[in-house]
Amino acid sequence: MMTQPKNIKALIQTAHYLQRPDIELLDKLQQLKDEIVRVSHQPEPDLKLHRFLMNHLKRTQQQLSEFRKSNSFDG
Repeated sequence: MMTQPKNIKALIQTAHYLQRPDIELLDKLQQLKDEIVRVSHQPEPDLKLHRFLMNHLKRTQQQLSEFRKSNSFDG
């Protein structure tokens, strides 16, 4: 059963979010989280894919943290 993707673009296309320089990383984080949830709810989850996505999520969170530190971005 294929789940319908969330309408993320409707959330990020508001004026507040469009002014944020880190919007691409935030969008990437949300997409990774959605994909992790989708994979984990399968009858037989692909553990290699889940592990890969979790590692990618962790790296992206670190990138966002470094970006915010280097730009003194408080959010």
